[in-house]
Amino acid sequence: MFKQDLVEWQKVEREFVSRLMRYDVKSIEFSQGRFPDWDVKATFVKDWKTIERTYEIKADFKAESTWNVGIEYMCNWHPSGIYTSKSDYIVYKIWDKFYYADRIRFIIELSKCLKADVCGWDNDNSQMWLVKRDVFNLLTNEL
Repeated sequence: MFKQDLVEWQKVEREFVSRLMRYDVKSIEFSQGRFPDWDVKATFVKDWKTIERTYEIKADFKAESTWNVGIEYMCNWHPSGIYTSKSDYIVYKIWDKFYYADRIRFIIELSKCLKADVCGWDNDNSQMWLVKRDVFNLLTNEL
């Protein structure tokens, strides 16, 4: 199951990068498991300055039917997901769209909103918050 999921996640990362290329991207680097702190690093040129940004890419394939977004925060009783990433931005693919938010701002705003705490995924070893789509949309920007 993990290998199949990994293939899907890598497809989502490549799709995100293809959309990111619409901007002044100088270079792209994929983590491919080498850097656990982020999934994708993009280097931009803006006003003759080079800027690096890192992204943690997530996808929720069930949001279409549940109208909730699952946000993992713990696995096997250890922090995970948005809490262990050191990326600048959190990115979620929902349906055919990508949504992004500054990671720290996202964590702070998420702590204030109404959400359900559930277990699931990875043999019920992951803990997630389920956030209603309309609330999630207020916390993020569409790419």
